[in-house]
Amino acid sequence: MFVNSTRPSMVSNKHHDSGTIRSRPFLLLLGLLTVPRIRLYLFIAKLTLKFSYSYMLMIY
Repeated sequence: MFVNSTRPSMVSNKHHDSGTIRSRPFLLLLGLLTVPRIRLYLFIAKLTLKFSYSYMLMIY
């Protein structure tokens, strides 16, 4: 049962791969661009949280 269920998915994956070869470089570029952006946003968020926390401590 298990082997029979995996065979059609393998064939379908091969067909899909042939169509997505052109879009793969674009996906890789998008991935490379989005990862640093997420890190930057996290870094900015951490900085703003630190500044706001220190500001709140200064007020009280």
